[in-house]
Amino acid sequence: MKYFIFLFIIITSIITTSTPLLSSYLIQLKNGGKFVTSTYWEEKGQIKFYLNDGIMSIEKENIQEIKGSEQIIIEKNQSINKNVTIPDNIPLSEQKWFKDKEDLTIKIRDINMYLKDARKNKDKDKIESYMDKLLSLENDIVKLKERVKKENNGELPTWWEGQ
Repeated sequence: MKYFIFLFIIITSIITTSTPLLSSYLIQLKNGGKFVTSTYWEEKGQIKFYLNDGIMSIEKENIQEIKGSEQIIIEKNQSINKNVTIPDNIPLSEQKWFKDKEDLTIKIRDINMYLKDARKNKDKDKIESYMDKLLSLENDIVKLKERVKKENNGELPTWWEGQ
């Protein structure tokens, strides 16, 4: 009996820690953002889906496409915006800064889109939450800018402002 209990615990732990999202959907936004969810639905011109511990709503017009896949495996806290394309003219020594700035820029664009939807729906709690997130991201950009200047002899790279 102990053997069966032990075997059951082992099998259960393997299944619960390594199971991909079995019926997953990749929601690709027009601004480049991406979300993976196990379920989505359309309601009043919006696509709604589960994200973390809540429900996310995005205006249908902001969605490029939704793909179903059984091969999407995303670790719980893994970002899917990791594939930032770095232009060839960015020196190797500056590529980390470029990627960090691009990651923050993408997050700001996404939050601005959500904020627009929240304002359209007059959702005061979401508006306040998104405004707080925007402020935090803008502060992160300022900190990154200061760090880049410090590490780059007091100057920003030529690509910084044009990006």
